[in-house]
Amino acid sequence: MQLMQGFPKEVQEGLQGGMKDPQKFFTALKAFHAVHGCTIQPFPPEYLHTLDQVFGPNGDPTVAAAPILQNWSIIDRLHLINVPSFVINGRNDISQDFVVKPFFEGIQKVKWVTFEKSTHSPFFEEREKYMGLVNDFLN
Repeated sequence: MQLMQGFPKEVQEGLQGGMKDPQKFFTALKAFHAVHGCTIQPFPPEYLHTLDQVFGPNGDPTVAAAPILQNWSIIDRLHLINVPSFVINGRNDISQDFVVKPFFEGIQKVKWVTFEKSTHSPFFEEREKYMGLVNDFLN
């Protein structure tokens, strides 16, 4: 949770409290995502819709808290992926390099690109570069 350290106390407390106080958590989550999830402000409607579906007033938080996800990992099976794969992250991403690195190391045929001016949403933040690289990868 090192990414939380640069945030004001109320954001840190809101995130750490989780869904005990859903409104406080959602407010803190949006502040966190504004720095590490998507720097486009206001958030693109699609981005906000995604957050709303799980954490918003009418969302379904059971998705994020599903017991099956608590200790789940794919890392030990990445070597089974035998198709070319494109792994991306942003320089200021929630998915920092140490999170992405096992995918790069474990998948047999992989290309990893870090978007220097992006967070978790380079398809919004660096759209032209993102679309170009995806197109190049697919072709």
